[in-house]
Amino acid sequence: MHSSHRVSATRVAGSPAAVTFAQVPQTPYNLDAAPDVVARRMGEFTCVVHAGAHVREATAQTLEQLAATAAVDGYRDFVFDLTRVGRYETPALRSVADLWRRLAGLECEVFVAARNPGVVDCLHRVIPARGKWALQPTVADALRALLARPV
Repeated sequence: MHSSHRVSATRVAGSPAAVTFAQVPQTPYNLDAAPDVVARRMGEFTCVVHAGAHVREATAQTLEQLAATAAVDGYRDFVFDLTRVGRYETPALRSVADLWRRLAGLECEVFVAARNPGVVDCLHRVIPARGKWALQPTVADALRALLARPV
């Protein structure tokens, strides 16, 4: 059985943020649990993570693994693309929103693109104020918001 890593942030006043990893079990059959989840790195600091069509616990774990790897590699700007998500599990979306909160704790910028009314409603209603992330209707809008922010 393979394992992946879970990222968490700790910060002590006056010191830089630290990254901590916990083991997250993968499937015992060496199969990719979320095959349509991909990360695309753009430039030195920006990573666009595509969630695919379904958000389940396996998807949340894969998103976490991709984001953890990118954060360790120095990426600080994240766009999570949930625009293709048609079906989702609320606990899995909670896990993803918690990932966004932890990334913000590492002083990362997090932008989310989602347009499915159920996903948007869940993000606003069921997962309120879990962190500092901005919701946009498209990936292009999320990238524009990212590039327009003050540096």
